[in-house]
Amino acid sequence: MIDSYHAVEWETFVVRVWREASSGAWRGEIVHVSDRAAIHFASFAQAEEFVRRYVPDTKIDLLQDMTEPGDL
Repeated sequence: MIDSYHAVEWETFVVRVWREASSGAWRGEIVHVSDRAAIHFASFAQAEEFVRRYVPDTKIDLLQDMTEPGDL
């Protein structure tokens, strides 16, 4: 039996997070790999807004899905 072909769209990001030595605040950078667009962020909401530029039709709550037990 021949499986039907399903097109897949990929968007790849590199996310770096660190804690500032002086303030203790968490900061981050997210890079969209294919076009190398990048932002620095101080909240995951800012990172999520950046990702949504590339995957606007998603109904996924990134923060909720990333914190579900067993996802890692």
